[in-house]
Amino acid sequence: MLLLASGARADDIGWQSTEGPLTLSPFTRTVKIGSRIRYVTSDLDTPEALHSIPAADWQESSGNTISLGFQTEPHWFVMDLRTEGDVSRYWILELANPMIDHVWLYLYQGERRLQQWHAGDAMPFSQRPLEASRLQFPLQLQPDQDYRLYMKVSSTEALELPLTLSEHFYHTFMSDRRSLVDGIFHGFLIIMAAYSLAIYVILRDKSYLFYACYVLSMLLFFLSQQGLLYEYLFPGVPSLQHYSVPLMSLLIYMSIAAFFGTFLDFGQHFPVLWRVYLSMLGLHALLCLGLVLLPYQTVVSLMALNVAASMVLGVVGIWRLSMHGSRPAQIVMAGWGMLFAFILLFVFSRMGIFYNDFLASYGLRIGVSLEILIFSFALSFRINQERQEKEWALNKINLERVERIRAQELALQREVEASQAKEQSLQMEIQHRESLEQVVEERTADLARTLQDLEKANQELEQLSSRDGLTGLFNRRLFDAQLQALWQQLQRKQQPLALLLLDVDHFKQVNDSLGHPCGDMVLRELGALLSSLLHRPTDVIARYGGEEFAVLLPETPVEGARHVAEMIVQAAADKLYVWEGETLHITVSVGVHVLIPQPDLDQDQLVQGADQALYQAKHGGRNRYVVSGDKHSVAQSVPMARGQ
Repeated sequence: MLLLASGARADDIGWQSTEGPLTLSPFTRTVKIGSRIRYVTSDLDTPEALHSIPAADWQESSGNTISLGFQTEPHWFVMDLRTEGDVSRYWILELANPMIDHVWLYLYQGERRLQQWHAGDAMPFSQRPLEASRLQFPLQLQPDQDYRLYMKVSSTEALELPLTLSEHFYHTFMSDRRSLVDGIFHGFLIIMAAYSLAIYVILRDKSYLFYACYVLSMLLFFLSQQGLLYEYLFPGVPSLQHYSVPLMSLLIYMSIAAFFGTFLDFGQHFPVLWRVYLSMLGLHALLCLGLVLLPYQTVVSLMALNVAASMVLGVVGIWRLSMHGSRPAQIVMAGWGMLFAFILLFVFSRMGIFYNDFLASYGLRIGVSLEILIFSFALSFRINQERQEKEWALNKINLERVERIRAQELALQREVEASQAKEQSLQMEIQHRESLEQVVEERTADLARTLQDLEKANQELEQLSSRDGLTGLFNRRLFDAQLQALWQQLQRKQQPLALLLLDVDHFKQVNDSLGHPCGDMVLRELGALLSSLLHRPTDVIARYGGEEFAVLLPETPVEGARHVAEMIVQAAADKLYVWEGETLHITVSVGVHVLIPQPDLDQDQLVQGADQALYQAKHGGRNRYVVSGDKHSVAQSVPMARGQ
């Protein structure tokens, strides 16, 4: 594949990956492309100018994610693509780091530039190719073609480039799943903050207020780091996005300092250490102001080192309190230590010292979640400890009162003895009741086990009732239920639903000439053949009735349904059936109909469309498929079953 109009070859200048071009097949859904990329430091403006760079200057990425740390110069990245077979034409190239300032992306086919974009968090959000917090670029690829991707990156942030190329529908699925995980994490932080604020309102203890501020600061930090604040609050102010993460780190620093000062009394126990810690907090605030005047990368590196040093200082103070027997400090030490470890890994990853894809994506969230849970436990322990202290004081008062009335106890001895006799009688009655309660519990447990066995039997009966007794496939009742559920689901998602109705050609002649046992054998083996051809867990295969079968293909367009129908017709025609030493050839006819469910449509229209297409396939000569509303069908010439 040629790079330039001047005719320079890719292997002459060292741009050809040692693993060859990235090949996209019809079965490719997503792939991390970091290991297929070569890069060079250069501030050239266009891909055509790159041929002037010597081959020795190019380097090849060694991992799935490119992590080069802080860089002052722009970098060019080059990767070759090759499509094979009937691949999807719509792909999404995602850069999972929303903090990159500028990204220029070019798609070439030979010497011709097909697509180009310019995006990043230094530009207004509206200029992104796709509206997403992460940088996403749509690619349109044709089957059996060679392409080359050029990407120029310039950023004051660390050059951490988790690049993923995904088929469009699969990318949508993964985005939904990632949004679910993010929603759970953000919801967890909101719940913990609301819980702490409620405790503060009840107890008026500032420790809970500062803890809630700390949790909310963490939430704002993650929303800023993920680009969600930029997307929803200030999409037209890139400069605010540029400084949002350092500013959020200052809020975290201030809230955790206030929390430690009130909850662990750092200032009272270690006044010198506390003053040093507050000085480091002031330094962090000055560094935030220095972001405007000094080089951004230098200031961010100093802030990261200051955070790491302050965390070490905090661990030292908490450890010393723990050694003095402070149980809250011991609990906080466990949470602080976990967060300290995960933050160090995160900082090292951002600075390019060490990189791990899982830790860079989820490590900080895991550390924060564990720390917040443990801190919450420490606060709960403090509540319990204060309650015990109050109980101890009350017990002391009661003991003094007992001492004052000890003289009166001698006069009341007889009454006490009578009370003891009554207490013994009451104790015997309690024991009797406890034995009765134990018997009731045992019988209740037996009844619960019986109910569980009955429920299990009902579930097994329901499972058997949903299967066809001959083929083992889903029966008509379950098919109708699945059709209704998929219709409602895909109506919400506005995705296509395909229905294939299959009918065995000349099946009555098989029964008449060879007998019903032979017909039953044909239906069983045909059902097994359909199960072996369709592997997606969301696909539904059912015996529709008699010699008819039905296949539901959710989120499948017309081309995909046509491909499946062609595969079924071919596989059925190629299959050999052996009955009493005689070989049979059985063919099928298939009707296909595809709809995107709409509120004004009915699911019966999908069935009617497929049934009409099946009728056309039958009257068009059988051994073929017909797509409703399509003039194209496929027929095969194969030997017919005996008697046909």
